[in-house]
Amino acid sequence: MKKIIYLTFLSCFFFSNKGNSQITNLQILDSTHCNNGHIGIYFTVDAVAETNPVFTINWGDGNSTQLPSNTYAANQFFAEESSHAYTQAGTYVISVSVVSSVNSQTINSNTITVNVYSVNECGYIYPETLQTNVCGVNSNLYLYNVAYDLIGNDGTILNFNGNAFGLNINNIPYQLSINDIWLANNNLTQTSSDVIITGFDPVYHFPIFATNSSFTVQSTLPSSTVADLSFNYCSGIGASASQNARVYLHILNATCFTNPNVNVSLEFPNFLIPDLTSLTNASVTGNILTFEINSMENYHSQYLNFFMPGTTPAGTILNFTCTLTDLGATETNTANNTLIFSGLVYNSYDPNDKLVNKPTNINPNEAEELQYTINFQNEGNFDALRVQVIDTLSENLDLSTFKVLDTKHDVVTSLDPNTRVVKFTFNDIYLAPSSQDIEASKGQILYSIKENLNLSVNSEIKNTAYIYFDFNPAIITNTTLNVNSILGLNSIENENTVSIYPNPIKDEINIESNTKIKSVNLYNTNGKVVFSSQHLNNGKISVSKFQNGIYFLKIETENGFKTEKISILND
Repeated sequence: MKKIIYLTFLSCFFFSNKGNSQITNLQILDSTHCNNGHIGIYFTVDAVAETNPVFTINWGDGNSTQLPSNTYAANQFFAEESSHAYTQAGTYVISVSVVSSVNSQTINSNTITVNVYSVNECGYIYPETLQTNVCGVNSNLYLYNVAYDLIGNDGTILNFNGNAFGLNINNIPYQLSINDIWLANNNLTQTSSDVIITGFDPVYHFPIFATNSSFTVQSTLPSSTVADLSFNYCSGIGASASQNARVYLHILNATCFTNPNVNVSLEFPNFLIPDLTSLTNASVTGNILTFEINSMENYHSQYLNFFMPGTTPAGTILNFTCTLTDLGATETNTANNTLIFSGLVYNSYDPNDKLVNKPTNINPNEAEELQYTINFQNEGNFDALRVQVIDTLSENLDLSTFKVLDTKHDVVTSLDPNTRVVKFTFNDIYLAPSSQDIEASKGQILYSIKENLNLSVNSEIKNTAYIYFDFNPAIITNTTLNVNSILGLNSIENENTVSIYPNPIKDEINIESNTKIKSVNLYNTNGKVVFSSQHLNNGKISVSKFQNGIYFLKIETENGFKTEKISILND
């Protein structure tokens, strides 16, 4: 079954906006439409009333707004709102800070990323799909990340998952349907008619529908009163600075008459140590964590925390395999009970480079979401006043899914859909030289974007960033590469006489083969060859100098090829 995994923002996992100020729990929510930024501001006042605290809104385009003076009573929750007219299309990061009138302490809100569109390209749609008759009765289940096809009046087709923004409001009517391949892969059939969009609201640009505005689907599997377990979505992430990694699981039970007891088995990287707190009947065997969910209903959400060494290198990929088992042994459809997903580790980083959270060879049967990190550092001898990063996005990427997830400094982002060039502009950044302050000399951009659906096998996605410090020539980063071809896909994987042990590996890899070995290559998760040989000494490879992590070992013999994922775990 096709699975699309979303990687959750770092701020959701590792950071809290609580401080010691009289004003706490400062949060902002977005309701931006077209070129009009609009946010809601929510906060709590503690034991002493606040008289005219100073709220400052940073709109991400170099402009800021202060809320009017006001008095807020003690021990109460409040909400404010504010708007801002953007003059240029792009992606902007909004934040709010407040200085308490009681103790002059400052508290900062979460940050939100908003997309601002030109007047003609500010239409949007939030499709809704319900799976009906889920339990054999009139109960419905909302489905996330459904794949849709949107056909404009000019015949152009937009493939997207979840939501679509930046629609040309003049390219009407639009015809919206659920993608046939997605339906087949999820054993579903569309039972409602296609959605027709006849126009958009002239002020707020929400869609106007001809008839129905949502979809219904039903399972093509025989009706059943037993459990049918599956994953709606899962994600993982790690932050070395906090020595923490986290996994989020969202599990479904599509046929929910029985409320089964479920066993969850999660295979995790060997260098993580799981926290068993609050888990039911939890145990760990090797690098497999198991726990139970009792009397599960339609869905279940679960966070899992892990200790992670603070020395874990930035860019390390955390690979997870999760399997669900009905402890009552009544489930018959187990084809969608196992999911493989990964997360990225964030840590201190080398200057002026680019990372991608997927290995070079990615699954050609999935529309992968790629997450890019651009790191830059001022290695001159004076503050950088303005930094601009220019990045041209591959034709194989879906521009409608572009999202800025996080930046270290305030940024103005613009994306030209014609040239596919995205620009990140840091005005008045005052990036210190590394000789004076290492941490203050560093900047970072984190963004995500999905592949186009149905890319051909061996299609490539390359990405290079150009970093400009003030008026200096561009510093060009490394080029990332992802290929829609599983490692060894073009080889005949027919060699079953080769043994590789142990795994995980410490110090040495042992290789035994009944036939002559012609070559051995060891790849890291970026697809780079870190070891290559045609002459093994006693069938052993020393790995004592390699960094801990996941690698791929490819062995060629006279009979064919063998590729195996291995884990290196040195002291």
